[in-house]
Amino acid sequence: MKRTTTRSFAPRGGWALALLLFLTLAAPAAALHSVFVGVPGHSEEALTWCGPAVGEMVMEGYPSGACNETQADIWAEIVLNRVEGTWDTDPAGLRGAMTSLCPPPGGHWSIFSRTDAADLMYSVAYWMTRNGFPVAAVLSTTAHNTYAAHQEHWVVIKGIVTDADPTTTSSVTLDHVWVTDPSPASFGDPPLERFLSGAAWYAELQPVTKVGSAYSGKYVALIEPPERRGVAKAELPILRGEVLPWERVMELSRRWLDKLEILRELKPFAEMYRAEPKEPILVDPKYGGYYLVPFTLDGKTVRHAMLINAYDGSLLEVGAFAPVRYVGKEEALERAQKLLRVRQPERIDARLTFAPEAGAASRYHPVWRVEIDDRAVAVRQDGAVRFWPRKRDPIQ
Repeated sequence: MKRTTTRSFAPRGGWALALLLFLTLAAPAAALHSVFVGVPGHSEEALTWCGPAVGEMVMEGYPSGACNETQADIWAEIVLNRVEGTWDTDPAGLRGAMTSLCPPPGGHWSIFSRTDAADLMYSVAYWMTRNGFPVAAVLSTTAHNTYAAHQEHWVVIKGIVTDADPTTTSSVTLDHVWVTDPSPASFGDPPLERFLSGAAWYAELQPVTKVGSAYSGKYVALIEPPERRGVAKAELPILRGEVLPWERVMELSRRWLDKLEILRELKPFAEMYRAEPKEPILVDPKYGGYYLVPFTLDGKTVRHAMLINAYDGSLLEVGAFAPVRYVGKEEALERAQKLLRVRQPERIDARLTFAPEAGAASRYHPVWRVEIDDRAVAVRQDGAVRFWPRKRDPIQ
């Protein structure tokens, strides 16, 4: 069910000075506009079925007249309606499948394609506010799971937070986006729930890169109903700088969680308020760095985490996912040495990085890149070890 409310959130702040961030977190919260749609979560049931999984969730999330369709039936309809053969699920195929199996009551699905992401997200905010339907969006068209030939990544947008009601103005600031990603870290696990800042969302949202596609160079979403033009702005994240000490990040994680009180009302994240944060994990400190702050109830298993910009302390996103036990540096070194059968290496180095080509399923599941002498090994968070793909540049 749609809920359109005005909530209080902390505004984003920079880190030009430590005082500036302190004042940002301590300042009175600004009133923001939010819409959340009840959408059951589903994982893809085949490695190329993020499209059918998204279609299943969207049709179950209708404000009224919801439908329960199997992913197999949705996939069959996608194939029948597909226009561009370079996609597993192209926009026309997914639109046709949802229209034929379960059209939205009193409306229809439209393919929105924009060269400007802020233009597209304004339409998302506007029509979610007006009608309360979830949105199917193409996050990127690059490989995103263990099957490299699958190169489109569909997700469901089921919540959006802006600084103003988009139905009353054509320019808003995108504060947060709540999405369900049907492609989990391990096939068969529950889907990944992500509550992202506007900056983090825009840093990850990518235009279509399929050669010859009518959507090439455009951001794409299926929205109900017709088009509406405007802009939803967000600041770009800082990608390099001096890394904050982990003690400061631990303190910030608690403050950000306190500021995001609305997460208590969102089922996937409510449990975080009973969990304890563990020591932050630094990923990619040289460029695009972030701290992963695990939250745990039992001191071992992690089901939630917060991602914080490593340079300015801004909140990137909060995630809920299948249980994981993070692999430490010593364990990563041990596993890598066992694979390479090296007992006394001359040079050894290990760093955490977000590298999808090496098996990092999401930013919540970075991989260890272990270099021993002249060879590199990837150690995933599930303990799997393999040689690093040759196309990857050495650690900077």
